[in-house]
Amino acid sequence: MPTLVDREDLQNAVAMNSLQFNLARMIGPVLGGLAFYSLGAAACFGLNGLSFLAPVAALLLLKRGGLTSLPKPESVLQSLKSGLRAVSSGPLKGVVGLGFAGSFCSLPLLTFLPVFAKNVFHRDAKGYSLLLALFAIGAVVGAVGVGGFGHVRRKGLVAVVMQMTFGSLMIGFALSRTPLISYFLLFFAGACMMIIFAMYMTLVQLNVADALRGRVVSVYSLAFRGAMPLGNLAAAVAVTFVSASTVLVFNGAVLLSLAAFVLLRRSPGGVTSL
Repeated sequence: MPTLVDREDLQNAVAMNSLQFNLARMIGPVLGGLAFYSLGAAACFGLNGLSFLAPVAALLLLKRGGLTSLPKPESVLQSLKSGLRAVSSGPLKGVVGLGFAGSFCSLPLLTFLPVFAKNVFHRDAKGYSLLLALFAIGAVVGAVGVGGFGHVRRKGLVAVVMQMTFGSLMIGFALSRTPLISYFLLFFAGACMMIIFAMYMTLVQLNVADALRGRVVSVYSLAFRGAMPLGNLAAAVAVTFVSASTVLVFNGAVLLSLAAFVLLRRSPGGVTSL
């Protein structure tokens, strides 16, 4: 297992990765909005396609090095089975479950932002870009804040409390009809979401043996990223029967209730003992 210094370095690395991801999410909508108004939709897609040349060039510049001998490779299925066994038999089951639920219920907030921009706040594409940018700015602030939590030992408690807070903020945003209040709620929701997912990823990597870390992280990533389209699909189906606000209120209540249950139950090893 990593030493205390390694733990802090690991969390800082997770925070930095989250920071660069959300900086792009913050800057992208602003540039996209300007390009849309100045050049049109086709030019936006063209510029977005050209932007992929930068990471391709960066990958081509990478040089392989370090290990002189590699362990015997496993098939993808074998690696997935090893990761699933490690998760199902250890304390990470709750973390992966909360990560799945958090991704499933949280992402519809971003998916429905165009609906709120148009139908609630009566704004155009620029208004939607503002909402998305505010969420991303909050996420950046949250990612920076995560770097200061390296010394906090009860990371599970921080993550669960932040999930309860995010659920409350989501409910507040869904019910708010005042733009300024909604802007503040969206900003803090972005900060909470980033803290939650950074903490969960840190807990996953800190509570697994080095030999299984890659496999377990893959299982967590599968649960986390797989929940995104599933949550959006469920929200899209639900919004055909009820309003977008109702869907977000329900999802926020689920997140709030699930986190409260985990916090009150305090089972041994639950969310790595909080």
